[in-house]
Amino acid sequence: MIKCYFVDIKDISSDLPRSHFIKSDLEQLANLILATDGLIRPLILKKSGEEKYTVIEGHREYYAALIAKEKNSSKAEMVNAFVINPNIQASAIEQLQLLREDRSPIVIPAPTSSGIEQLLPALSAAISQQIQPLVEQIAQQQKMLEALMLDRAAPSPVPVAKIDKPDLPKPEDPLPIAPAVVVKPVKVVEPKLPKPQKAERSKPDKTPKATSSKKVAKLPESIDPIKATNTLDLINTLSQDDLIFKMERSKVSKAAIKLVPDIIMVRDRQPGRKFDTWETVVDLKIKGLGAKIVEGIIEKLK
Repeated sequence: MIKCYFVDIKDISSDLPRSHFIKSDLEQLANLILATDGLIRPLILKKSGEEKYTVIEGHREYYAALIAKEKNSSKAEMVNAFVINPNIQASAIEQLQLLREDRSPIVIPAPTSSGIEQLLPALSAAISQQIQPLVEQIAQQQKMLEALMLDRAAPSPVPVAKIDKPDLPKPEDPLPIAPAVVVKPVKVVEPKLPKPQKAERSKPDKTPKATSSKKVAKLPESIDPIKATNTLDLINTLSQDDLIFKMERSKVSKAAIKLVPDIIMVRDRQPGRKFDTWETVVDLKIKGLGAKIVEGIIEKLK
């Protein structure tokens, strides 16, 4: 015979996780256990050790009883339960499975003269009795489904790309030493003016006549010889258009600018296509090119 006992709640355990049940339902059931001083439907337990028990049926009631004990330990320390002996454990589990399915048909009492209204309470109670196990089973399945969906929705770890670190020099490796730079002193050499030479006579052609005088002309001593040499380099290297443009920017006199074509033409007839000195230029006596014009060119041309 199966007997009902009062078992200390701390000696009982459940294989079903507490997360399978709705927290608000457990709270409500715990309050009702405290209000009635016990469980209306006892737990069904099996022995799992010395003074240790495991829940076979009534997992929800067990967790509600735990909450009730947390709220009032003196009032909900013990729970009423059926303890199944090992020799009848298989038969008891089979009986529980049949009771869960509850395949018995609903018996509707025959109507009496009192009217159909009297049948409604009995019919409602019978339907509730049949539906309640299904509701509990659906709630448990829904809880398990939600837990499974949460596991699937959890993001998988993203693989971290391995970054190769650059090879850094070892501490023991000596750092390369840059070769010392020796700066030699620069010797400033003042430019030497070329010695005046006699200009060669040009062959007669259509170019402006330039005749050499027996006495070579000399530039005024006030003219800076270095500046005169630099200006002569411009006359010898620039083209006609570039020389005209440079004279205009340097604000050389218009009279000197008009002489540029004749100066370039005579220059190109000279040995090496250049003038040796300004004295040679003046000595060639290009028409209109006198000492004053040359002095103005040297002073202003930059």
